Amino acid sequence: MRRLRIVITLAPMLGALVWQYADTAPAVAQEKAKCGVFFDKASGEGIPATMLAVIEAAYEVVAGQDCVDTGKVPTACGHWQRALKALDNAEPALASDINAGIKGMMQQHQCG
Repeated sequence: MRRLRIVITLAPMLGALVWQYADTAPAVAQEKAKCGVFFDKASGEGIPATMLAVIEAAYEVVAGQDCVDTGKVPTACGHWQRALKALDNAEPALASDINAGIKGMMQQHQCG
């Protein structure tokens, strides 16, 4: 139940941020996050660095969930690590909220 709550909390918030910048960088909004496919920062040209960091984290979180859904937990852990690293460049208050959710997913799936 806790995992579902984390995903339900993170997904809409992160999705809204990607949608907000769809006009600025359509390539970011059109990319469907898939397991094993990492975010391409070049597709976010024109987006402020702090927002691009959150969008990158959102992409990696969704890709990690896709990995879990297909039974590739170690790859999911890699996506979530990248999400945490991306948030180093985000606005600190927002990053701390998102970090907690990502770390919760990592703990649940025993990411090392």
